Amino acid sequence: MRFFFIFLFITIGSFSVKSQLPIDFTVDNFFSPADSQKLSLHFTNRSFFKNNEYFNTLYEGATYPGFQVEPTLVYNPGSTTRIEAGIRLLKYFGRDGIYRLEPVFRFQYQPVQYFQTILGTLYGGSNHGLIEPLYRWEKNYTDATENGVQFLFKTKQVKADIWLDWEKFILPNDPFQEELTYGTTFTWKLLSDDRKFNISIPFQTLINHHGGQSLSVDIPLRTIFDFASGIKTSLYPKSGKIRELNFEFWYMGYKDMSPQKLQAFREGYAIYPRTEIYVSNFIFQAGYFHGDMFISPKGETLFHSALIPFHDEKRPIRDLATFKLAFRKQIHKGISLAAYVETYTDVNVPQTDYCYGLHLTMDRMFFLKKYLSE
Repeated sequence: MRFFFIFLFITIGSFSVKSQLPIDFTVDNFFSPADSQKLSLHFTNRSFFKNNEYFNTLYEGATYPGFQVEPTLVYNPGSTTRIEAGIRLLKYFGRDGIYRLEPVFRFQYQPVQYFQTILGTLYGGSNHGLIEPLYRWEKNYTDATENGVQFLFKTKQVKADIWLDWEKFILPNDPFQEELTYGTTFTWKLLSDDRKFNISIPFQTLINHHGGQSLSVDIPLRTIFDFASGIKTSLYPKSGKIRELNFEFWYMGYKDMSPQKLQAFREGYAIYPRTEIYVSNFIFQAGYFHGDMFISPKGETLFHSALIPFHDEKRPIRDLATFKLAFRKQIHKGISLAAYVETYTDVNVPQTDYCYGLHLTMDRMFFLKKYLSE
């Protein structure tokens, strides 16, 4: 019952916090009424190289070299609507052909400047703002696009993101389960933006479900629930090279809500204090993660006590010291470059896993034509 009220409280307060990453994947998805009846070309490219030197027994390292291209046509029929259609292409270097080619189609309805409804392809991945133990950020260029329904809310002090990602659709007698993820993220700034100091309250929830009815196979249902909340304090010096200084404290919870418990642990928790400083074009981050039987299906595996689905290896208690250094710079309008190194030290072994990479992003909107009203 106690867990139910925690779940209910966080779901009601379901808004978004910007996740702190070496690479800025976020997209400004709100549009202006002045865009009415405009036709534009939206071109996004992400060229990446990420090398994971991981040596732990839960998750082995891998290297991801390649690029992702997403050209779409954007049309605003009126001041409150936008339609976007195109393709998303993923290519890995050293692999023949295209690894993944997907359609992109989204309909956005924005009745007021601070609220938006999206049907179709979602603004997913790191746009949701999930903390790293709940969302592994390299999924931005390894996983398929998210499709479903999304609700966005944005003011100067409050941001919200509520979404349903329908990952696998089923028909009667299919030999596999449906898969979907429901998520909410929330951030509330307690003070106005014009101050040198601010305090934020974040809430995040993630429910991953595998199930369905009338299947030709008998597979147990699986429902995993994770949540995260905490407090963030931010300093914004008005002079000098330090642009921003943050301290965050996160508390996370995990619960297996499946009718038949098949995971390594039924429930768990974690805490994650971390500090972050922006100096010129550099970002420094340090944190300490303590987990007790904590698991999240889409999170960074290095933080977890076991895998989903469960294999023989499990580590009930996790203690990780994390250090991250990134260089991020906009080299032209809509084009940015990032280089980074990240380390995860398991103090109980001890053992250090690390990764490093390079990322080049282009995100530009090119105006094509204005359709005048008759």
